Amino acid sequence: MTEDTFREKLAPMLVEDETIEWIGRPARLPRLYIRIFQIVATIAAIIVFFAFILPLLRGETIIMEGVPLTFEKAWPPTLLTVATLGGFAYLWMRQFRSVRYIVTNMRALIYMPVWGIRITYNFKKRKWERDYTDSEYSPITGGYFTAGTQVTRTGSQRYGTLTISNKRSYMDDAGTIRFIKRIFPFLDGIIFDPANLQFSEIARPKVAQKHIEGILDKHRPKDLQTP
Repeated sequence: MTEDTFREKLAPMLVEDETIEWIGRPARLPRLYIRIFQIVATIAAIIVFFAFILPLLRGETIIMEGVPLTFEKAWPPTLLTVATLGGFAYLWMRQFRSVRYIVTNMRALIYMPVWGIRITYNFKKRKWERDYTDSEYSPITGGYFTAGTQVTRTGSQRYGTLTISNKRSYMDDAGTIRFIKRIFPFLDGIIFDPANLQFSEIARPKVAQKHIEGILDKHRPKDLQTP
């Protein structure tokens, strides 16, 4: 998806007089995602090996549903398990590759395609429209800038995470999300607090930070602006 195509796709989700100032995307898959998949795949492989493959190699008879299990009967479900895990990993990575980080003249947003949609009928325009204000079924989430909005950077010079905090959010569950993430920090980047968004795994994060700080300066008093 090119940037021009994405801008066209994002246009219906913007409010009146809102313009896109910056678009970013993850430069690589978060290491947390990779580790989770590695752990799940390893556990599944160990279970299959010790429960089925090792006993069969020893010549032991495994009875399943009253019928002896053979290699001919064992390989189809094993192949299905491998394909399922691999397919899930592929969809997971593809979903994350579709993530976009957006900063407009009004707010910071995360775009993440969701498997679901909420449609409402617009009586004035006499047509069905997607409801982009629904936090569960909308592909975007974010909050509006205030004078206290800040952007901070963590990570290396090559890849890093930008946190845009202290925004105004209209989501009812924003406070609950913030509380949960304080207890379980590993959920950062998995569930989103629209008042404190995280743009993770960005290439050259220092450059992006400077760009976004320039946008935020428009919302700050002059004595608080970035020098």
